[in-house]
Amino acid sequence: MYKRQLLSRLPATLELALAAVVVASVIGVPLGVLSALRRNSALDHGLRIVTIAGLAIASFWFAILLQLFFSMRLGITPLHGRIEGWGPEQITGFYTIDALILQDSEILFDALRHMILPVATLALPATATIVRFTRAGVLNALQSNYVLYETAMGYPRRLVVWKYVLRNALIGTVTQIGLIFGILLAGAVVVEAVFDWPGLGMFAVNSILSSDYNAVMGFTLIAGAMFIVVNLMVDILHGMIDPRETR
Repeated sequence: MYKRQLLSRLPATLELALAAVVVASVIGVPLGVLSALRRNSALDHGLRIVTIAGLAIASFWFAILLQLFFSMRLGITPLHGRIEGWGPEQITGFYTIDALILQDSEILFDALRHMILPVATLALPATATIVRFTRAGVLNALQSNYVLYETAMGYPRRLVVWKYVLRNALIGTVTQIGLIFGILLAGAVVVEAVFDWPGLGMFAVNSILSSDYNAVMGFTLIAGAMFIVVNLMVDILHGMIDPRETR
């Protein structure tokens, strides 16, 4: 029984965590590169302050603020849940992917609207972490001998950054993104509870409130297994992008 319940809720958590990691990566990596290239500028100092704040803000407090402003005051986004009414026909369990497969734009739009606030809540600390790691990696790469050599040879700065700096600088960032994804999978309990998101986190909360220790143990095991799988995938990707491993 627990196995079926956990597997039925797994796609909801995976969809939320994947969306948050994608958003955090798309925003965080360019900002980290920009912050490093403009070191000690007003932009750099501003981004550092924002990233520290992003790591310090409590997720549940930020989630409630988003609900109060965007849902209750402006009425732009739904307050809670994963979709209005019934979801699409279950193919993959990911509502957005299933809606695309079924070519149902109404369900796709509704599913995306419901994802905005929980994804923003999860993506805030993730983006802050990625910005900081990307900035540190780019700064370290810019001080390397090979970058100094390419610069002395007269290569354009843009070419040096995109061809030589980023590939080395993003090794640590990719590793951190994998860790963030694993943490989001296992630690989205508070966010799912606030937004009434029917995933593994909500299952864990209900199990704890009802003192169902077998269910809590099942959640712990599946969360640990997912974390191991994600880290294995990160190690494989690490070897693919590391120039020292591809020679």
